[in-house]
Amino acid sequence: MTQGSSHANKPLQLDASHEHDRLIVLTPDDEDRFVRRCGWVVEAAKLGISRDLWLRELHSLLTHVRRWAEQHAQRIRRCLATQRDAQIAILVEPDSNHFDFTLSDLLTELDLELAEKFQACACDVLQVPHRPLEELHELAGKGEMILIYGDG
Repeated sequence: MTQGSSHANKPLQLDASHEHDRLIVLTPDDEDRFVRRCGWVVEAAKLGISRDLWLRELHSLLTHVRRWAEQHAQRIRRCLATQRDAQIAILVEPDSNHFDFTLSDLLTELDLELAEKFQACACDVLQVPHRPLEELHELAGKGEMILIYGDG
């Protein structure tokens, strides 16, 4: 029986505001042991919660943008997402070979809507000229790209 197993049903409270430097021993299922300070454990838990929230919000954001693109299909050739710095860049290609000023206004409205609705996922919505996917990949910094709408 491991130490503390008799208290398995009682929550263990770590209060980083009072015990920030207290050493905590973490023992996962494989019996390895990790010694961390209480503040580190609390921050790691917050990051785990934040990561889950961010992933859920990212999925909702991409779904929202896809639905938006479908509603404006007459103006949009393709819509992609990529990471740019610490944000998500939504790249929207007009269904023409020139800058679409009407689409630009619609993208500004979408950008504001996304900023209000999806606060954990910062993003920029940009109109980009139609290019082969390889060139867009170069423009995006060779990061991973997600096709939200249109043909790849």
